[in-house]
Amino acid sequence: MFLFIILMEDFSFSYPKSFIPLFLEDPRSFDFISNGKTYVVPLSFAKFFAPVILSNQEFINAERFIFNIDDPQNCFQILVNLKDGNEIILNNDNCVVILAYATVLNNIDLINIAQNFIRSITQTSTVSRIAEEKIKYKLNLDCEIEFIVQNIAKIAINNVNIAEILFPILKNKSEPSLNEIVISLIRKDNSKWSKFFEYIDFSSMKIPEKISIIQIVHPDFIPNTFKCSLLQYQAPIGNHLSYESGKEFQGIVQHLRDAFNGNPAAKGIIKLTASSNSSNMNIIFESSEDWYTSENSDGSWVCLEFPNHNVQIDAYTIKSYNHSSNDGHLKNWDIEGSNDKINWVIIDSKRNTTELNGPNKFFTYQCELSQPFKNIRLIMKGVTHSGYNWMYLQRLELFGIIIDE
Repeated sequence: MFLFIILMEDFSFSYPKSFIPLFLEDPRSFDFISNGKTYVVPLSFAKFFAPVILSNQEFINAERFIFNIDDPQNCFQILVNLKDGNEIILNNDNCVVILAYATVLNNIDLINIAQNFIRSITQTSTVSRIAEEKIKYKLNLDCEIEFIVQNIAKIAINNVNIAEILFPILKNKSEPSLNEIVISLIRKDNSKWSKFFEYIDFSSMKIPEKISIIQIVHPDFIPNTFKCSLLQYQAPIGNHLSYESGKEFQGIVQHLRDAFNGNPAAKGIIKLTASSNSSNMNIIFESSEDWYTSENSDGSWVCLEFPNHNVQIDAYTIKSYNHSSNDGHLKNWDIEGSNDKINWVIIDSKRNTTELNGPNKFFTYQCELSQPFKNIRLIMKGVTHSGYNWMYLQRLELFGIIIDE
């Protein structure tokens, strides 16, 4: 016989007739002492209230020990009455703990009674609290998930507590209804709820469905590896995005824009850097009349890095900025490739060109298909038509092959 001394306040509880469940005693019993009164309880009861102590052999071998129980809802007294076959009343405060102990006992009748009662009190205002209590006792949350899925439009979305309670406990589960919850929340406010993107189970989805989902997710929360794994299906290895006359801006950049529903630099699919003034570089992938401007330094450059892929280039389009002829339009440059940003290989060179000498002019330059590179750089190799080293670039497009790394 083991002796527990429990330090807790006096119980005050009434028991109008509700039900008297069948209770199977464990062959081993324990004495719990509370406020001078001794309660003889079975092993399952002791483990329920003192799981840490009863898992420690040092305590098990002791004859007597004292510990505190945090029991604001008087669960101890409720379960004592349940154990003794006394009448108890099921209410909002004790229903989850009764379900938890019924689960420990595997008392199917009591489980059904408690679960049905919980369903009857589950509302948009209570589902979060119920889920939190169930998580405390490691109970199944399927009913709460189902309720949220069915009532997602009614639930106060501003209460982040609902999501923060449900998602971590189900992180490693394949749960179609969990997908519905996350996707519904993201559609409602992607800046707020995209952080739960990681909980979506994509294993049974087809590629178009996966792409449709990432198109609504805020780009900051989508790992590049995930984006680019989808890109393989959009542009399979060896699929040549060739230049066609009249489609000067329908190359690799535009393909990535279409695949990921937005500017590939903003989505993190291509990383843009420059020799200077790199803060507004995303505009070179836009069809606007804004442009990128470098500082007036020799060898100004812009670089396109593909974090999870390599590209082979056989054509590229450059568009001049909206200024008059003989202004700062590109005249001398190299297109280079590199896999380490240290050693650069020339893909194409142009000197004293005139095709871009004017406002909003664009031209597609073709070259031999390059070897695969992770980085593509446009670097000035002489002054512009105005005789200075500022690089003015309104738009840049590449053509060739996207290769999985």
